Amino acid sequence: MKTQIIYRGVKPEARELLRLMPMLDITWTKNNDTLQTVIDPIYNIKRLDWEWMRSLFTGENVVRVLLLEAGELKGIGINDHWGFYSLDNDGIHDFYMTNLRSDDRAIANDFRSPFTWMFVHEYLHGAVWSTTGNRSLAATLVHEWEAQGILKTKLAELLTKDTEMNFLFRQLNNLLAILKGMVAKPTLLSVCKSYIGKDASPADLAPDELGCAETVTNLLRKVYPEVPIMLGTIGLLAYMKDPTKGFVQVSTPTPECIVMSVTRFVDGVRHTGHTGIVGEGGIIMSNASFMTLKGEKGTFQENYTVGSWNTYFGSRGFPVLFFKHK
Repeated sequence: MKTQIIYRGVKPEARELLRLMPMLDITWTKNNDTLQTVIDPIYNIKRLDWEWMRSLFTGENVVRVLLLEAGELKGIGINDHWGFYSLDNDGIHDFYMTNLRSDDRAIANDFRSPFTWMFVHEYLHGAVWSTTGNRSLAATLVHEWEAQGILKTKLAELLTKDTEMNFLFRQLNNLLAILKGMVAKPTLLSVCKSYIGKDASPADLAPDELGCAETVTNLLRKVYPEVPIMLGTIGLLAYMKDPTKGFVQVSTPTPECIVMSVTRFVDGVRHTGHTGIVGEGGIIMSNASFMTLKGEKGTFQENYTVGSWNTYFGSRGFPVLFFKHK
């Protein structure tokens, strides 16, 4: 389920959300545009302008979320709510929400993260609306579930219930996926280009400064779904060298090669390595493990060339290895 979350301050921890809703395929994007407001014609209250909000998003998404920082809504005169859901018929979950640091309602509903609680809250508003078409029910039922402390239960029911609408929706998605596959199978190079400047490992199973292997395997999985998520270069190297996994070591790097300088230990001291993917013209794309001039820490960037990689890692005693899918 393609999901784009545009955040404005600190990117939240999303592990709990992905455990509860593993079908979400999240792309994180940072944006600090000036917030635009309108008067809602249904509820007669001030809210963010949906048309403006939607203009921030790129690509095809089933879920589009604008994640605000605490105090931003009050700063523009919105005092009625911390999150708001769009009630329309386009089949897309559009909502904005506030990245709260704590909330008793999250605790009462057994959420470890206030971010996950509010995401689920707004998502359920949309699920009730899309299933029933009843605005009043969509507005009130989720609040009743929340007061009873059963939001997680209702979410689980929603994700497993085999209603006719959900079945048809899944069948349509399957058909679209088949048609897209008939048109063109994505290449690793095209996938990498689409993630430049974005967080390619949004689950943050490894911290941003150590997320290179998680990033590379996430991207590989877009083309080779059998590749597991791996969090370290040592394990990734073992996978690449396994003759049954479909990769072969090469001496001359070409686009789509995996470049590896594996973490090593010298006299008991850890020297952290790195991994990336070779692009066109000798460019290497990899996780920005630290703040760079080209982007935030944790985003996927064109941050080396084959030459600069060899200079940087080779001069520090790291072997530089290249692997290509057969």
